[in-house]
Amino acid sequence: MKNRSLNFIKNGIVMGLCALTMSSCLLDDHKTDFGNGPDFVSFNRTAVTTPVESDGNDYNYDAVISLIGPHRDSFSGEIAVTVGVDPQNTDAVEGEHYSLPASSTILLNAANNYTATYPITIHTEGVEAPVVKKLGLYVNSIGTESSNILISDSGKGSTVSISYICFADLTGTYTVTNSVCGPGSTGTIPPIKISKNADGGWDLETADGGLLQYCTANTGLVNAGSIIVVCGEVLPNSDYGFCGSNGIGCITGGSWDSETGVLSLEHNDTFFGVGAYTSTYTRIDP
Repeated sequence: MKNRSLNFIKNGIVMGLCALTMSSCLLDDHKTDFGNGPDFVSFNRTAVTTPVESDGNDYNYDAVISLIGPHRDSFSGEIAVTVGVDPQNTDAVEGEHYSLPASSTILLNAANNYTATYPITIHTEGVEAPVVKKLGLYVNSIGTESSNILISDSGKGSTVSISYICFADLTGTYTVTNSVCGPGSTGTIPPIKISKNADGGWDLETADGGLLQYCTANTGLVNAGSIIVVCGEVLPNSDYGFCGSNGIGCITGGSWDSETGVLSLEHNDTFFGVGAYTSTYTRIDP
């Protein structure tokens, strides 16, 4: 029965992903006229965790705001977007944890393809890791000559979780083993690379310990993803690869040992029925 559950059909997941793709996520609840309704001003990410090392330096985070909707390509005007701070969703202190630009207004226009950034400066001096501080932003108002552009209900706000972390450098090439494939099978997993991403986390070429690509017959499907390491602890992450869409190899936790160069991940798989399992990434080339 276990082998049957691991015999994942490639076409099945592709069809499932296509079905998800065909379902629009951009419509607000009260506008469902599919192409004839208004356009919306929205944050691109309504919730994001941005890790920063507590090293005394300042870091930048750009909150992206865009115009979305059926008339975006034909619109030619300018939209002034004013951003505010939501005090009920904020425990970060301005001047201590973050600073905002002098102007709270950004412009969306044809020159920037109706996508602009609201820059935030994150301070780390005097902040002892690990600690997380939240900054809640929201679209306060928009100024435009068009009456067919509204503030999105679903994308009106964005919660930025500033995660202060200890220094870590996971860059390198790693051998990978896991507790699912068994002796002999894990030796077929080739070395993978880990690199730092623009969000302050770490991108793994294979994030499920090789479960999908090397423990099943689906050698062409790569379950890549990213992790955030906070002072040696790996935070749970389900928003990557085939985890978010199918529950394959989701990361539930783990640890990073900087002295040995060993990254240990804890996973959970619901698609194949594997359940909880572990994987080990051992650095061989920094």
